[in-house]
Amino acid sequence: RSTMHLYRTAQPSMSFQSFTEEGRREIVLKIYEDLMRTYLAERELIPAGQLIEVPFAELEADRMAVLERIYTELGIGGWEQVQPTIAAYLQDISNYKKNKHQEAEEDIELVYGKWRFAFDAFGYGREPA
Repeated sequence: RSTMHLYRTAQPSMSFQSFTEEGRREIVLKIYEDLMRTYLAERELIPAGQLIEVPFAELEADRMAVLERIYTELGIGGWEQVQPTIAAYLQDISNYKKNKHQEAEEDIELVYGKWRFAFDAFGYGREPA
């Protein structure tokens, strides 16, 4: 939904042609499909220790611990120096509430049908979070 919003608001000022809502939907679905198929096919080319995949739910559940683990696993130094800044930022956004969307069943089916390979690759189910 947020990518559709981005295309709806940004695309008109960056294009020489206009798109219908259906055209935008097809573009978003195709770009994500291409991106994820390429990533899944090529991620093994990334050297060990230079990639970490984190489920979004895990990040949401314990942001600070996950960020520290990312720093550690990727060998990024300076956690002790950046930790207070990150903690302050997380405190600043602690009251943020995600938008809640009621997705139409046909949209869920469309997205799942096109992107099931990615859902399966990352262990996600069909139902929206």
